[in-house]
Amino acid sequence: MHVQGKCAIITGASSGFGKALAERLVSKGANVILADIDNVEGEKLAASLNEKVKRKCAVFQLCDVTKQKDLVQLFNKAEESFTAADIVINNAGISDMPGFYDSENPTWYKTLDIDLVAVIEGTRLGVRHFKKHSRSGVIVNTASLAGIIPLSLSPVYSAAKTGVVGFTRSLNVLRHQNIRVNAVAPSFSPTNIVTKGRANLEAFDKFVSKVKLVPVEQVVDAFMLLIEDDSHAGQVAQITPQHGITMLVGEKSPKTKKPSGKL
Repeated sequence: MHVQGKCAIITGASSGFGKALAERLVSKGANVILADIDNVEGEKLAASLNEKVKRKCAVFQLCDVTKQKDLVQLFNKAEESFTAADIVINNAGISDMPGFYDSENPTWYKTLDIDLVAVIEGTRLGVRHFKKHSRSGVIVNTASLAGIIPLSLSPVYSAAKTGVVGFTRSLNVLRHQNIRVNAVAPSFSPTNIVTKGRANLEAFDKFVSKVKLVPVEQVVDAFMLLIEDDSHAGQVAQITPQHGITMLVGEKSPKTKKPSGKL
């Protein structure tokens, strides 16, 4: 897919991968709906992008991805601002570090709600949106290398990202309807999740200090590859310091002309 003139919805867009991807997409002529719970940084980013290209290319929408109505509103905003969305990036995420074992008030379910449930619902809404507008579309979900290699320091995060990997790969059948669903699975990168994890959990800080971090821009390269290269469907791009961007190799779901049931 050529991104010039296309519209992308990005959750978790105020910082990290989401922010960097928004900047890259706009630099290539795309429009973006920036979704986040951080309205201060989100509004600031939208204003900066619009000023940089001297046109209305970015719109911020306050969004709590655990609320279905907020996700629906993102697609309404895309229709109001840019006719429709062509690209959906389910990127918002948190981690369960620290306190999974020690916390008196368990909050692990919030990690699943944001890192997995919201990704599934965002994907479902994206597919319905593309069908409504009779257009091809691309969805890229943010997984993690922790969804491929277990991360004992953050078990619920690892479980959620494993779910994202399996869910994404199961949707390769949508390519027959000109809808491609892929995922990125980066190793540790200098984003808020890693920074906060290092600050709050000594064991995680020691672990991360021994490995080389993946640059955010390299993860953005993987996003762009999965968006722009039409051959990628139901695939997961791993990003590691040792091997760069590689595709996860494994058995795909059975070939069918279309998925059963209605989305």
